[in-house]
Order: sequence, then structure tokens, then C-alpha cells
Amino acid sequence: MKKKIIGIASQEAIRARARAIARGERKPAADEPKIWFTSMQSLADACESADSREDRGLARLVRQRGRERRIKVTLDEL
Repeated sequence: MKKKIIGIASQEAIRARARAIARGERKPAADEPKIWFTSMQSLADACESADSREDRGLARLVRQRGRERRIKVTLDEL
């Protein structure tokens, strides 16, 4: 299974990053997030509304461990 990297940043920071990329001032690295949310809560909400068991499991883990700086999850935990 391919690893997904999700970023959490303010709406302003996400927009500034996108604009810099669009202007050609910044090239995203291969290991940078391609999916961005403005909070752990919005990530959990998105996962919770999904249909798959894995997404709902991820929402549960985000709510439980949301204060951690990085959350590494394996499928066994879901």
C-alpha cells in the first residue's frame, strides 16, 4: 500500500504555498504532502464522512491522538 502524507496548515499558509507553486517560485519535494487540511478536526471530519472502514478508523485515531505532532498509522490499527 502506498503511503499517503497529509499536511496540516492554516488556510493562509496553504494558499500562499499554492500561489508560490503556481508562480514557479517553489517546487514541491516528492515527500511533501499533496493533501492539506486546516486542522486535525477537519481531517477527522473528512475521514468520518467517508464510506470505508479504514477512513472511519483513521478518524477515530486522529481524534484519540490529535495532539501529537506526527501520527503514523498502520492498517492493523484501523
